[in-house]
Amino acid sequence: MTAILDHVAATARAALGGRRDPIRGRVALVTGAGAGIGRATAVELARRGARVVILVDLSLDRLAATVAGVEAAGAQALARAVDVTDRAGMARLADEVGSLFGAVDILVNNAGIGMAGRLLETDDANWDRIIDINLRSVITGTTLFGGQMARRGGGGVILNVASASAFLPNKAMVAYSTTKAAVLGFTESVRADLADQRIRVSTVCPGFVNTDIATSTVYAGASEDEQDRARRRAAKAYSLRNYTPDKAARVIAGSIGADKPVVLVGAESRLGYAASRLAPPLVRLIARYDLRL
Repeated sequence: MTAILDHVAATARAALGGRRDPIRGRVALVTGAGAGIGRATAVELARRGARVVILVDLSLDRLAATVAGVEAAGAQALARAVDVTDRAGMARLADEVGSLFGAVDILVNNAGIGMAGRLLETDDANWDRIIDINLRSVITGTTLFGGQMARRGGGGVILNVASASAFLPNKAMVAYSTTKAAVLGFTESVRADLADQRIRVSTVCPGFVNTDIATSTVYAGASEDEQDRARRRAAKAYSLRNYTPDKAARVIAGSIGADKPVVLVGAESRLGYAASRLAPPLVRLIARYDLRL
């Protein structure tokens, strides 16, 4: 508890936007921290000197390996089992964070799911689930923890994880691309809104990162056998690409001091973003091809 109170005092004395290291000694919170980009980012923040990393996922069992990695890197890990779609649960977490720290210094809204499917294959239940997880949870996290940053003063960093699909739509990923494009638009608006409070808000747009998303993606309208086959093909493709979560985490953590509006992770993300700006007709043409594996 003494260490926590010392951190609160240090945070109150120092503005995040100054010369001080943007990660060292900070308190960070990462959602979807049980695996993949979330786990790797939490551990990377610890490696770079974060004092406390609050880890959020559906269960403590999912967080066990992340806790071990964060602690091995020298930071204090606080694991919390919270469903990011449960606003009341997230509000309780925010109350706890507020009582311990006043506010986090770094927020990474990373929790999300994958979904493939064309419009007429995607039913209302699919839409409700992906909107709740991929979009509403980002809005909830940003509102609750960004609000605490604003009230505390001293600035902060918010990273909302979207995808290269935010600017590379495809007819076989209608719901997924929609939610990720919405995260990008939301984050751009909030970036402008919170600038006066010196809260730096960025959208993270990974390309093909080799995480368990390949084996957990929902294929709307597909049978169980069809989903299993599609997931195996996707997992093989991601494995061949082999852009690891650790590589993504280094880019994400490295962006914190740079205050980039959009953080592009991986070559396909950088190329796709350039194409969306320089050759939109080409992007729209490619979007008409079913890119499901």
